[in-house]
Amino acid sequence: MALLATAGKNGNWRRALMYLDRQLEERRRAQRTRSCLRTLAASGDGREAQDSDSLRRLYNAAIQAVGRCGQWRVAVSMLYAMDAKHGLAPDAFSYGNAINACVQARRPRVARRLLADMRARGVPRNVVVYTMAMKALGDEPGSDARDVLLLLEEMERVTAAITVCALRADWQAAVALLRDMPLKYGVEPSEETWHAAIHACDRGMAWQQALTLLREMPVPTVTAYNSAMSACSR
Repeated sequence: MALLATAGKNGNWRRALMYLDRQLEERRRAQRTRSCLRTLAASGDGREAQDSDSLRRLYNAAIQAVGRCGQWRVAVSMLYAMDAKHGLAPDAFSYGNAINACVQARRPRVARRLLADMRARGVPRNVVVYTMAMKALGDEPGSDARDVLLLLEEMERVTAAITVCALRADWQAAVALLRDMPLKYGVEPSEETWHAAIHACDRGMAWQQALTLLREMPVPTVTAYNSAMSACSR
C-alpha cells in the first residue's frame, strides 16, 4: 500500500500498475494453495471474506495512485475491473478515488456518470464522495447549483432529525436513524451525524450505547469522546 501511495505522489502510475499486477498474481497463487488445503467450509468462507476486503483495499489504493498521476481513464477502468475480473463490488472509497481522478483531470461529466452509477448500485455515499461530486458540478459549464444542494439534502436532513432527537433526549430514535442511513437513505453518516447521535445518548443517559457508537465511529473525534464521557458521568 505504501508503495502505491509513493508511486502516486511521484507521478509514476505505471509502477503502481505493475505493483498491482504482482499483488494480484501472488493472491491467485495463494488462493490456489488454500483451495487445495481447505478442509472446513466455515473457516474457508471467513478467509475469503478477509481476502475480499484486502483486495478491495489494494484496488482502492491503486485507483488513488493512478488518479494522482492524472490517469483518470486508468482509474475508471480499474474501478470497473474490480467487479468484471474479480466479482468484487466497489465501495464508497473506490468510487470516491475514481471520481476524484476525474475531477482533478477536469472530466466532470465522467464524474457525474460515476456518481449516478454509484446510486444505481446502491453504494452508500460518504462525505468524500459528496465533496468530489460538488467539485465536478462546479467544473461543468451550465450545471445547476440545485444539483449540489440535492446531493447534500439526504445527509443534512437525517443529521437535523438526529439533532432534534438529541434535544428531546430520544436516544433510541437517534440511533435508529443513524443505523438506517446507509440502507434506507443511501448515505454514510458524517462526522456531525455521529456527534449528534452520541450527544442524544448523552442526554438520554444511555452511556452504554454512547460507548458503542464511539467504538463504531470510523475516526472518533474529541467532541465524540467528550459526549461519551459526559454520558458515563451521569
